Amino acid sequence: MLKSQSLNSKKRRRIQSWSLCVSDLLSFMFSVVIASFLTITTATNLNVIGLLVLLWFLWMGFVMKRYTRRTSLWDELHYTLQGIMTLALIHLALFKIFHQQINIAWWITTWFFIGTLIHLLRQLTKRILLKLHVWQIPTIIIGDGENAKNACLALKSEKMAGFEVRSTENLREHYAMTLRHWVRRLESHADEARNATDDVTYRVWRLYMAGSAARFMAGKLHVFQSLLIK
Repeated sequence: MLKSQSLNSKKRRRIQSWSLCVSDLLSFMFSVVIASFLTITTATNLNVIGLLVLLWFLWMGFVMKRYTRRTSLWDELHYTLQGIMTLALIHLALFKIFHQQINIAWWITTWFFIGTLIHLLRQLTKRILLKLHVWQIPTIIIGDGENAKNACLALKSEKMAGFEVRSTENLREHYAMTLRHWVRRLESHADEARNATDDVTYRVWRLYMAGSAARFMAGKLHVFQSLLIK
């Protein structure tokens, strides 16, 4: 059963990555066609554009791992625009190096639409994958106190990140028991602990764990475990 679930997770991640790759490829293709139509220019040096597209996938896929990592909308926009501006300048530099003529209007229009369509088609792809229940991956996040609550609220509001909160559990009583167990083990190995560090460090850690256990039992400290679907 675990092996089957692992394979399903791998297949799901593979579908997600390839879908985003196809989305980016279509963005490049449509942008060249649209720019050529609007500027009434025949696209030339398609081999150079093909090389730039290859560089894009190598950089985004293998170096930055943007097709497998989940990031916020603004982080994704930042890295995408940064990559597009870099490729656009490389494209312009290649024309200058090889002393080839370039239609500036076509160049600006092409890269403008590349930047626009990559973002729009990626969002569309993610929405389609969400509808097909492919974008979500089972995920467990453990937080502390208000931070856990705020994290859950943030993840619920960021639907395109692919997280779905299924449950939230307060583990403070369990953590208090864990800390008390750690204190008993530390006390039973007091001489070893003092030899490994010193008496002050031993007393500080013993007091810290005992005090934390008391605060967990009193409801002053919390540990929340949240189950989410990504």
